Amino acid sequence: MTRPGSHDDLALQAALYALDCLPAEEEAEFAGHVATCPECQAEVDGLQRTAAALASLLPEVDPPAELKARVLDRIA
Repeated sequence: MTRPGSHDDLALQAALYALDCLPAEEEAEFAGHVATCPECQAEVDGLQRTAAALASLLPEVDPPAELKARVLDRIA
């Protein structure tokens, strides 16, 4: 993670971290920052709660029956 230059940079990093979308090297560095920064920890916690709440609003959908076969074919 490059050193953030502003609050907006930290907010973006927190959002990506909360959604597990940071590259591995940036994730590890930001995790270290979050462990020592109560403001960023609160931001990440709020974003994770919001993401979980939004996900819980979606109905469960059964995938098409042929999906497993297509996925396995692509892996092979």
